Amino acid sequence: MKLLVLTVIGTLLGAAWSRPGVPDSDPLQAASCSDSQVAIAADVAVREINKRQDEGNILVVYRINDAHIQNKDTGNTFYLDIHVVDTECPAVSRKDGKECNTKPAHETLYGDCNAVIHINRVSREVLLHSYACTLIAPSSKTVLSMCPDCPLRVSKGNDRLMGYAKQTLFKYNKESNNSRAFAVKEILRGNTQLRGVSFNVEYTIYETGCTKENLTADFICEIENPDKQFGLCKGSEMVIAAGPTSSVNCQIYTTQDMHRSGHEHGKGREQQGGHGHDKKDKDQQEGKQEHVHGPGCPTFHQRNQGSAE
Repeated sequence: MKLLVLTVIGTLLGAAWSRPGVPDSDPLQAASCSDSQVAIAADVAVREINKRQDEGNILVVYRINDAHIQNKDTGNTFYLDIHVVDTECPAVSRKDGKECNTKPAHETLYGDCNAVIHINRVSREVLLHSYACTLIAPSSKTVLSMCPDCPLRVSKGNDRLMGYAKQTLFKYNKESNNSRAFAVKEILRGNTQLRGVSFNVEYTIYETGCTKENLTADFICEIENPDKQFGLCKGSEMVIAAGPTSSVNCQIYTTQDMHRSGHEHGKGREQQGGHGHDKKDKDQQEGKQEHVHGPGCPTFHQRNQGSAE
C-alpha cells in the first residue's frame, strides 16, 4: 500500500517539475492531514473538480488520506489524496457541496481523488493543475448486510433502466409546461426492489431544439438548442394488480445556473483527468476498492455526515 502512495506522488511530482517556471530546488514536504491549510486546500480542490464535471453528482470531502506541500514565493502547491463521497446534488446544478445532502449509506458512491492545486497567498488565485477521481458503489452484498430491505443497485448500462428513463421522461414532456421537449443525457443510477416489481431510475436531461408537437415515446431530436437547459429527473415504475404505473419528478436548471461559480474555466486554469464514476460495472458488483491511505493521516470528516465508509 505504501508503494502505491509513493508511485502516485512520484507521478504527480514529475508532472509538476516538468512545468516551466517550477524550480527543481523547491522541496516537497509532508503535511499533516489535520493542518488547516491542507483542509482548506482539499475543500477548494474538490470544489474546483466539481466545476469541471457535467456528469455524476457533486462530491464532498470525507477525509484526507495524504498531503504534501511545495512552498512557492507567493503561494503553496498542494499534492493531495482525498477520500470523497457523492451527494444528492447533480453536477449540473453547480451547487456548493455545503448546500447538498449526503445520500443514505447504501446509495453513496465513494472513492479517492488525487489532485495537484496551487493557491496564491497574495491574490488568492487558485490553479487546479491536475486531478483524477475513482468512485465505486457499495456491492450488493454490502447493501444487503446494511439494509436487507433496501433496493439493490442496477448497472447503469442496463437497457431496462434506459427504457424506464425514456418512458418516465415521455410522461414529463407531455405533462410539463415547457414548450420544448427534453431528452435523456445520462443515467446516474437505478435500483430495483421486490424482485423487479418496482424500478427507480435517476437521470439527467437536456432541452432539445424540438417542440413537443408529435411527441412520441421513442422521441429523438436532432436539432441542437444552443440555449438549452438541463435538469435532473427521478422516475419510478411499479407493477401492481391493475397494471404498471409510473411517476416522475424533474428539476430544471437554467444555463445561468450551469455557468455560475466559474463553470466557464478562468484564464490560466488547466485540467487533466476527471471523475471515474462507477468505474466498472463489475467493480460495482464486487465492491472492489482502490483506497490509498498515507501514513499518519487522521480521519477528516466532511461537515455533512452520514456518508458510507
